[in-house]
Amino acid sequence: MRRNNRYSDSMKKAIAMNVVNSIAKELGREMNRAPKYNNRRASSPPPVNMYGSHRDSAPPPPYVDVRANMGTPFKKKSSRKTKASTDGKIAIIILLIFVFGNVILNMLDLVISGALNLALIAALIAGIVFLGKFISKKIKENKEKKAEEEAERFRFEEEERIKKEIAERKEKAAEEERKKNSTGNEELDKIILEGNEYIKKLREANIAIEHEGISNSIDRMEKAAKDIFDFVKDNPSQIPEIKKFMNYYLPTTVKLLNSYETLSRQSVKGENIRSAMFDIEGMMETIATAFEKQLDTLFGTQVLDLQADMTVMESILEQEGLKDSDAAPKLKL
Repeated sequence: MRRNNRYSDSMKKAIAMNVVNSIAKELGREMNRAPKYNNRRASSPPPVNMYGSHRDSAPPPPYVDVRANMGTPFKKKSSRKTKASTDGKIAIIILLIFVFGNVILNMLDLVISGALNLALIAALIAGIVFLGKFISKKIKENKEKKAEEEAERFRFEEEERIKKEIAERKEKAAEEERKKNSTGNEELDKIILEGNEYIKKLREANIAIEHEGISNSIDRMEKAAKDIFDFVKDNPSQIPEIKKFMNYYLPTTVKLLNSYETLSRQSVKGENIRSAMFDIEGMMETIATAFEKQLDTLFGTQVLDLQADMTVMESILEQEGLKDSDAAPKLKL
């Protein structure tokens, strides 16, 4: 507001100076137009002749009544204004200039003040508009950021929920499998569970390794291992017979197959890599045969039991006289 008042005062001073200059110029023009008087009295009228005219002038025409002009002083018409009328006009002009100048100054003051106030109001409105746009933009950005964070959090929670659900399904399936395969014998259940895990690893290695000979050997291992665990499940007394099979044969076989799969992925196969792969390829055939012999060994005890049962049955048949002379020969191991 101080700046506005200083600006208004400077404008008033400039306008006042212009008005004073205009008044001075007008007074100068009026003084030039006014008649020049001196302090001396006016001289007496010039002498007239008998005709009422100046002495040196020609006599009037015969048709002029000279008596009408006798004794009357000569008055010359002047275009100049009197001093009093000139001063009055100057005073009126000064008063009008003062009045209109004051009115103009007040009007200019109002206009300038109003213009400045309008400019300030316009600046305030523009600032409010831009501030509103800024706030609206920030609110929109915050809403979008919050929506993105909410969507990200929802995706994360959904992924965690799906993972948890899958884990729960797997655990439930494993639990059902354990219950299904449970024999009531804790040691036997543990052996069967571990055996199924080893069979699963053999199957995964069979898929990863692209070698026909190894693939055939793994197929034989899977079948033999499955039969071994099915046999032990039905004959828990044979658990001690497969301890070495569980603790050494299966984990070592899985380790060799994983090593072979790693070696086969190498882009450059040197002499050492090729030699190791060749040895493992030959070893798989031997291991498959060992698995099958392990199964056969387990059935050896059962075969002995069968042979004992058949011997007893043959003796009973002979005692009863029911044995035919052409009976089948005894089973030989």
